[in-house]
Amino acid sequence: MSFRVDRKLRAWSLVALLTAFAGCGDLAPAMSSSTEEGTVSGVVKLEGKPVTQGSVHFDPSSNVRKGAQARTATIGKDGTYTVSTLVGQNRVRFSDVSSKRNVSFEEVGRDIQSGSQALDFDLMPTQPRRGR
Repeated sequence: MSFRVDRKLRAWSLVALLTAFAGCGDLAPAMSSSTEEGTVSGVVKLEGKPVTQGSVHFDPSSNVRKGAQARTATIGKDGTYTVSTLVGQNRVRFSDVSSKRNVSFEEVGRDIQSGSQALDFDLMPTQPRRGR
């Protein structure tokens, strides 16, 4: 009798252990509440050519960091930028990088690490914005 109870106990323990670890996959990025910053620099290109104007915006706000402010860097004449932002997931968007009217670019997400890192972007126009 104790052998059967021991097998059942081991089986249920294994089920409980597997259930506990089932939610530990990499399905969604972890939301960071860190106030540590990382420095990001790189080149912004438009269809393969460095842009000569505009801004790049890194927004670290999330449901965990609701009050976090977006950080903005001016893009230089050679397409380069440098910005410091909070580590963790950031939404990156671009403004005024094209002299063409009604052109927009897809917002992208990037995971920013501690320290310095390079992030280059090669933008492709998305659907034109209406009403401008």
